[in-house]
Amino acid sequence: MKKVLLLLASTVIIAFSSLSVYADDVPFPADWAKWNKQKTKLSALNALPSCDGENAAVSQFPQIYQKVVETYCGLKANGPGRVDILVNPAAQKNYDTRDGNMPDGANMALRFDAVKLLLVTAHKGGKPMYAVFTETGEKVVTTGPLSVETCQSCHTGYQAFCKNGQCGSKQ
Repeated sequence: MKKVLLLLASTVIIAFSSLSVYADDVPFPADWAKWNKQKTKLSALNALPSCDGENAAVSQFPQIYQKVVETYCGLKANGPGRVDILVNPAAQKNYDTRDGNMPDGANMALRFDAVKLLLVTAHKGGKPMYAVFTETGEKVVTTGPLSVETCQSCHTGYQAFCKNGQCGSKQ
């Protein structure tokens, strides 16, 4: 019985250690304002619409874009406003290949201008990690649309569009 419990405990520990959810390991990108802004369908909207029926603006986009709007439209009355997709210049070549191979460290961020938040994707040992920060570097720990679990769910739930934490398509 002890062997079974020990094996079960080991399996649970291994399962959790393989998840890419370790927000504590994500470094705050202090130089984020100097990162490269990417032109994407999401950033081309100029502002994410609110949840009051204006989502037709994204209905022609891939499902992941629609999910982003659905997930984040409740962050602020009338929607979260303008978003920027930012890439660390040191990871730009990796980002451009869209193969999910990223260097260790903070590589990408989704910035919500109106609410002054950065949703950061970092990598460590080839595995993606996620965290949410204020623009001044305070870590935001929450549930719901800003949780690390929400980040992981979207970044792994759209495998045709996301590779190893990097979502998007070649422009």
